[in-house]
Amino acid sequence: MLEVVTPKEMRSAEQALFEEGVPSLLVMESAVRSIYERMRESLGSMIGKKVLIAAGPGNNGGDGLALARFLAADHANVSVLLPKHPKTKEAQANLAYCQTLLIRIFAPGADDAEEIDPVCFDRAFADDYDYVVDALFGTGLDRKLTGIYAKCAQRINQMSNRAAILSIDIPSGLNGESGQVNGGEHTGVCICANKTYVLGKPKNGLLQISSVRYTGKLIHCPFEPISGRRITKEQTEVWQLEEADHIHWIEERRRSFHKGNAGRVLIYAGSMGMAGAAAMAARAALRAGAGLVTLAASAGLIPILQTLVPNAMCAELESAVQNPPKHDVFVAGCGIGTDEESLRRLNLLLANETGPVILDADALNIIAKDKIKLPDHTILTPHIGEAARLLKTDVNAVMLDPIQAAQTILAEYHAHTVVLKSHYTYIVQSGKVYICTSGCPALAKGGSGDALCGVMAALTAEKNASEQADAYKGEQWLSEYAAAACLWLGLAGEEAQSQWGDRGALTGDVIDRLPFVLSRLRERYGRADIVR
Repeated sequence: MLEVVTPKEMRSAEQALFEEGVPSLLVMESAVRSIYERMRESLGSMIGKKVLIAAGPGNNGGDGLALARFLAADHANVSVLLPKHPKTKEAQANLAYCQTLLIRIFAPGADDAEEIDPVCFDRAFADDYDYVVDALFGTGLDRKLTGIYAKCAQRINQMSNRAAILSIDIPSGLNGESGQVNGGEHTGVCICANKTYVLGKPKNGLLQISSVRYTGKLIHCPFEPISGRRITKEQTEVWQLEEADHIHWIEERRRSFHKGNAGRVLIYAGSMGMAGAAAMAARAALRAGAGLVTLAASAGLIPILQTLVPNAMCAELESAVQNPPKHDVFVAGCGIGTDEESLRRLNLLLANETGPVILDADALNIIAKDKIKLPDHTILTPHIGEAARLLKTDVNAVMLDPIQAAQTILAEYHAHTVVLKSHYTYIVQSGKVYICTSGCPALAKGGSGDALCGVMAALTAEKNASEQADAYKGEQWLSEYAAAACLWLGLAGEEAQSQWGDRGALTGDVIDRLPFVLSRLRERYGRADIVR
C-alpha cells in the first residue's frame, strides 16, 4: 500500500530531509530519475521521440529541466519551454546544465524580460511532438492559473489530439489538497493529462473523484529517502492500494481444503425482472472461491436461478426468512425491490445476524427510507447516487468530498465499513481509509456492483469460516477484505477490457477473468499456486 499524504505533509517531509543536511539537488535528482525510469517502463524506448517539456518557475519546473537531461541522454529529441525565468536555485542549476548539453530551449529573450515573447511561445508549439510534459506547477499551487501560464496550459490541452500529455506529480491547475480545479472548473484552467507521474507519495487531491478527468492514469514514482519515510497521521490514515496488496490478503489453499473451509454465503437477492442481479452476485462469489452459495429467492425465480447458476443452491424466500440456512456471511440488496415486503424480509433476516453482513443496491435504498438497526459487522456498498440518498443530499455534494461522505454514512448508520463506489473506490472504516484505483470503463455496466458483492462475500465468508469463534478479535480484516475485493474486481475489469474492449465486455466476462488475475498476480509477486 502507498501512504497518501496532503501537500503540506509532503512539503514537511522534504523540509525535514533538508534540515538533516540532504542536498535539495540530490533529492530532485533522485525524484527525476524515478520519473524517467517509470516513463521508460510505461512508454517504451524514447530514442528519437520528440518531447516538449513546459517548465514552470519553481521546483516542479526544475524537475522538468532535470528530466530533459535524462531524456536527451536517452537520445530523445527534447525541447524545453520556459514561459518565465526559473526562480529557485535547483531549477536554475538544471537550466544551466541543459544549456551546456545544447538542449533546445524556448525562453524569454533577455534576462530582464518578464516572460517569453509571443513569437517564441508560438514557435515552441509549432512542432509535432510525441509527448508534451507538463512541469509548470506542483502541489504547492493553490491559486488560479493566469497570464502566460494559463495560455500555456490551454495550448498544451489543444495538443492532446496529436501528442500524449504527461504531468509531473500533479496536473498544473489542479489543487493538490481538494482535487478541484483552482479557480473553479468553469473559470479555471487545468492540464488534462493522459498520465500523471506521482512523486514519492500520492497526494490526496490526486485521488478524488473530481480529479480523475485531469490526472489520467496515475503512475507512482518512488524515490528514497522520501518513499521510505512513514508520515504519522493525527487522525485518519489514508492508503492507496497496489496490485501486490491483493496477494497479501488472498492466501493459497492447502490440499486438505474443503468447501466448509471456503465459507458459506447466503444471498437475499433478485425479484421478477431482476433475476440477473442475484445470478451475478452468486456467480461472482463462486468464481472468487466461496464453498457454498445459497440464494434466498421467491419460488418463481428458483428455476431461473438454478439454470443461470447451477453451482449455487436455492432456498425458498419465506422459508429462508424464518429459518436461514447456515452461512458465514449474509448479502442482501441486489435487485430485491424496495416495497414493504422487501423491508419486512430484510428486517427479519438482519434481526438475528451476528456475522458479517454486506448490504448493496435496494437494501441501501430501503435503509435510506427506513433506518434499520444494522448488525455490528455490516459493510455498506453504495455508489454515488445511493450515498446521496443515504445522506439526504445531492450527488455533487458526495463527489466534492467522497471520503467525508463515506465517513458520515459510517457514523450515521453505525456501520463497520463503507465502500463508496465511483471512478475510484473508497473503503472507509473508523480511523482508516483505503483507496482503490483499479478499474476501467468496462465496469460501467449494470451488474458490476452485484459482482463486487459476490467477490466481497466470498473473501469475507472464507475468512470468517477460518477464524470461527475468534473472528472478531481483530475486526480490521473486514475492511481489508472489502478492499481486496474492490482491487480484484477492478483488475478483472481491466483484463476483460483488454480482451473485449471498453464497450463490449459484460459483467459475466469480468467475473470469468477473476481466476486469471489471481494467477497472474501470484506469478508476478512470487506466490504461485502450490499444493501442500
